[in-house]
Amino acid sequence: MGCTSSSPAAAASAAASAAEETDDEEDYGRGGFFYRTLLRRFQGDFDNYVQVRRDHAGGLTPREGGGHEHIHCSLVPVDASLVRGRLGDEDGRVAVEGEGANGEEEEEEDHDDDDDDEDEDSSSSISGDEIEGAAAPASDEVDHLLASERGGLPCLLPDDVLDRVFSHLDVHSYAAAALVSPHWRSFTRTEHVYRTVCRRAYLNQSKRKALHPHRFGGSYRTMLERRPRVRTGGGLYALKYAKVKKIQRDMWTEIPVGAILESVYYRYMYFHESGRVLYNLTASPPTEVLPRFARILAGTEEERDRGSGCVWGRYEVRKRDVTVWASHPWHDVRMELRIMDDDEAKSNHCGKNCGMAFVRHASSASGDFDEWTSRDLVEYEVPSEPFRYLPDRRL
Repeated sequence: MGCTSSSPAAAASAAASAAEETDDEEDYGRGGFFYRTLLRRFQGDFDNYVQVRRDHAGGLTPREGGGHEHIHCSLVPVDASLVRGRLGDEDGRVAVEGEGANGEEEEEEDHDDDDDDEDEDSSSSISGDEIEGAAAPASDEVDHLLASERGGLPCLLPDDVLDRVFSHLDVHSYAAAALVSPHWRSFTRTEHVYRTVCRRAYLNQSKRKALHPHRFGGSYRTMLERRPRVRTGGGLYALKYAKVKKIQRDMWTEIPVGAILESVYYRYMYFHESGRVLYNLTASPPTEVLPRFARILAGTEEERDRGSGCVWGRYEVRKRDVTVWASHPWHDVRMELRIMDDDEAKSNHCGKNCGMAFVRHASSASGDFDEWTSRDLVEYEVPSEPFRYLPDRRL
């Protein structure tokens, strides 16, 4: 924005005189749409408003006419309380320099008696009811405009209500909400908020229910940035495993020569911050499973009756080690994962806390996973591919 050196009154007078030249122009003349929009949107003087209107009147584009569409003005951040305090108007009507309190442009002082009489007649013809009727919509427009600039109409809610609403967001939505407006930032970027988020992210999923902020310089924000954790909500972890099998040919084999037999399956894990995990082993791709998980979490579909294979389990996190338990009707499953560090995640093209290596996979019909006492413990070969986090706003 370029600041002008001319006074606001001189700039307003120049804009008014230029507007009189194009009174026949409905959009660009005095009192037209663009003129009213500029006066309503900005607090300041416009140094190139006349040039832009002349280019429009001549049918020239900014490149052809040498003008430009950018409006250089002296912008001043306007707050509702500041506007009402400066103007002394309880209705909150915004008056731009060069305008009167009733929204009409103030004419320069003229010593002609005839012009003075006409001005007095026109001003006396406006009743008090008309002024009040015009002030009410202006006040509502100012309130809605300020609310939209601060993050939308929800910002009109009381702070305690907004704090309660933000508490239902998943942990990773706070970063996006902090970029909406400075008003929302007070609910997402304070140490009190970081403390609440750390309690949600670590206490329920950690094996040892302790935060230890002193290990991170007493800052909960530093803890949230450096301490490993499982991403909860807003998506799920998925692993794709593909293996080419050798075809055993005999007299009953009907597979044509040259065909390739490939076995593909997926494992999906949706971690909830309460310590529960939704697990699924299926051959369906993510495009089919993500809507299914969304319906399960919304409680609109009984997937077990449909034979989807989705089961609820539990999980624990200890440093970077993640242990998952899930129960099927025929046996129990235990999987050990490891949250990748920054170097591993970068080499596997994963974000921070978005990749987990598959370390161990075992099952037991009795649910006993002790290596010394269990008699039905079965160990499985684990794939080298990691679990990757797939973000989805429906989850």
